[in-house]
Amino acid sequence: MTTTQDIDKQIQDDYKKFQTATFEEALPKDIIEKFKLAIMAIAPNSHQLHPKTIRDIVGKKEKDLTNIEVGFIIKVIIETPLEKIFGADFNKSINELEKILDLNVACNVADAKKKEELYQRKATLLSLAGANNGTAPKNILAKA
Repeated sequence: MTTTQDIDKQIQDDYKKFQTATFEEALPKDIIEKFKLAIMAIAPNSHQLHPKTIRDIVGKKEKDLTNIEVGFIIKVIIETPLEKIFGADFNKSINELEKILDLNVACNVADAKKKEELYQRKATLLSLAGANNGTAPKNILAKA
């Protein structure tokens, strides 16, 4: 029998797989170096990242970053004064910020799409399992 808890766990596991999957989009050049500068420029209670997480991120190549790590990088960079990361050149700073904000939008859109997909999947699984109609739930998540 498949319970609503089984379905919830499956959906949570699928979302975790999405978060830990390699980020698919192109990243701005030297984003990890910009992240390092940002980490050094703001207080730890502002970014609230554990030092192990920071070390994990800076120890990776850009092509190996996960969806959630890119989200952390973006969060830290947009919380940091531009001059601390991009220098005093106003136009360069604004152009670089625009790239980061575009990346932020792409991440948010991908996350929202995944959440919507999983929400729809959960509704379908609940319906197929009979969990919504008061009957005994069916075993729909069983492995063959």
